[in-house]
Amino acid sequence: MAGQELHLTEHETLRIVRDTPEELEVEASWGPGGKPPPPHLHPSQDEEFVVQSGQMTAWVDGEERSLGPGDALVVPRGTPHKMWNRGAETATAIWRTRPAGRTAEWFATIDRLNAGGTRKPPLPAMAKAATQYSDVFVLAVGPKSARPAVQLALRAVGLADR
Repeated sequence: MAGQELHLTEHETLRIVRDTPEELEVEASWGPGGKPPPPHLHPSQDEEFVVQSGQMTAWVDGEERSLGPGDALVVPRGTPHKMWNRGAETATAIWRTRPAGRTAEWFATIDRLNAGGTRKPPLPAMAKAATQYSDVFVLAVGPKSARPAVQLALRAVGLADR
């Protein structure tokens, strides 16, 4: 997968640098005017972002901060977070996920569902993917006590994608 370019949204593009069991490293770029993704967490993985250019906004466990070139952000496993570029210029970062798990597969699935960043993925297909990849991606919306119900709702919506 090294060298593969994947689009998570119309504003967010990844190029896989290294994919080993220990670590997935990507070069990421976020175009201007992006919107924050939903809060999410990774149950068994830690993430590290090192901003190379531009400005990024990070929300980690309820706290928002701005990141610029040279700034690093570590997101421990199980911590709700989201990152986006609300600025007027493209932002880039090195993004490492440890251990890699099935994260590259998850990214490839998102790229396929959104047709390389050219369309919004259908909700049933996204719900199905989110439940299939819950080992590497879990929505963290609402209070912690409500998250199992959110996962059940995703499974139900995902059943429509058959």
